[in-house]
Parts: sequence; C-alpha cells; structure tokens
Amino acid sequence: MNLSTTIKSIQDIMHKDDGVDGDAQRIGQLSWMLFLKIFDQSEDGWADDARDQGRTYRSALPEPCRWRNWAAYKDGAPQIPATDIIAHVNNVVFPRLKDLPLNGNPAAQQKMREHARTLKQMAREEAQFSSVVRWCLSFRNEPLLLRLAA
Repeated sequence: MNLSTTIKSIQDIMHKDDGVDGDAQRIGQLSWMLFLKIFDQSEDGWADDARDQGRTYRSALPEPCRWRNWAAYKDGAPQIPATDIIAHVNNVVFPRLKDLPLNGNPAAQQKMREHARTLKQMAREEAQFSSVVRWCLSFRNEPLLLRLAA
C-alpha cells in the first residue's frame, strides 16, 4: 500500500474519534506518532553504528516514551492494552516529552521538547487510537519517510 493511501486510511479512522478536533489536530497527532516510530527504527541503526565504533548508544528519549516500549507489539500482542494506551500517552509520553531533559543530545531533545509542547490531549476513543497505532506499525524505515522526518 502506498504512503498516501495509508495516511488516508489513518485519517478515516481518526475522523471517527470525537476527541480529535479537525484536520490540524489529526495531522499533528499523526506526525508525532510517525516521528516516534521512525525515530525508534533509526535508533536501531544508530546503536549498531555506535557498537561498531566501540561506543554505547544512548537514546535521547526516556524509556517510557520510546515507541518500542509502548506502541510496538511484542509476541504478537500490544504491550499496553487498548483501554490503557491513551492514558499512557496523555499521562506519561506527552508530559515526559514536554519536560525532556537536555542532556546527551540537547539539540535533538530541544526540538522534541518544543514539538511536544504544541501537542494537545490525545484522542479519546481507545479502539480508534489502537487502530491508528496498528497502521503506524505497518510503516517501515523507508527513504521517503526519512526525508519527511528530517
């Protein structure tokens, strides 16, 4: 499935959620989810590069905010149940990103912090949000997505 079709499918799901007010908020929410997904995949490569150079890679994100620790599936199942995922994003991910400490990679962390401070509360409908996360999981670290994230 091409990128525009996938994004359209995600937007259709987000339209069903009363907690998302308009396209601007939908785009904002979709962009941060895709950013965290792409950033998480990129971290695997950065960790490999660091290991090859005899160094240790340290993520710019706190562990509870990393995609792999809340959105990615493990053993074929979500790590956080659909009924708890929005609360996790609203009460853990957003606040931690908004107050991200500036250490290790302060320039990147400052950009993440600034973007997070523009985000509003996440969607209200767990089923729709879980569907959006599943669609985002289908993205791979493709060159087009990397250009979009740059």
